[in-house]
Amino acid sequence: MQVAAGADIPIPETVQAVIAARLDTLPAERKALLHDAAVVGTVFWVGALAFMSGLDERAVEEAAIGRQKGAAPPGPKLVGQR
Repeated sequence: MQVAAGADIPIPETVQAVIAARLDTLPAERKALLHDAAVVGTVFWVGALAFMSGLDERAVEEAAIGRQKGAAPPGPKLVGQR
């Protein structure tokens, strides 16, 4: 992408605005899942998030953890969780 010399480039004024703009590009289901995860906290179990969101645990793992190269492995499980 090239920008003409002297062109005004809109830059968000805060980090929060940058994050909000990025979140606005997500599909509605992913945004809803992130909202539920934010309510649970920074550390959560997939089962809790699946219960809140109404999704199955596998869908939550794929959305929350991601299956991209370098993604973090799934976290610890509670007794009885798969």
